[in-house]
Amino acid sequence: MKHEQIDVFISSHYARAVQTIEEAARQQNKTIMTDARLRERELASWDYRFDDFEQGIKHVFDNPDFAYPGGESNELARKRGIAALAEVLQHHRGKKVAIGTHGNIMTLMMNHYDKQYHFAFWKQTTKPDIYKLSFEDDTLVHVERLWEE
Repeated sequence: MKHEQIDVFISSHYARAVQTIEEAARQQNKTIMTDARLRERELASWDYRFDDFEQGIKHVFDNPDFAYPGGESNELARKRGIAALAEVLQHHRGKKVAIGTHGNIMTLMMNHYDKQYHFAFWKQTTKPDIYKLSFEDDTLVHVERLWEE
């Protein structure tokens, strides 16, 4: 992966998201700001049991207003993620920003701009994974996968 100078580092407050970007932030002597809105979506309450987790994810992608008990619908999670991303785009316009987040909420945010980012895209992502999203104003104009396994 090529090295890019990043101006701002923002992450979900979950450790695994922070860990994904912390080495790059350290190398560039930057602090990581956290935003709880970038956390992974709550699919269901912790005690809810799925017969098939992947099918559970597919169901919420196919039914964006549906929520499992104790969980967020895709629509609610997307709105939360987009509120955070819109704020980043507004406050850091013209800067390169690294965002540490999670696969499901990332897919929902990307889907807001381009409907091709749906269940099949989420299914092929890896953990970790890195995508570079380029915006012009508030329009997503390019997506490039940077992660090399």
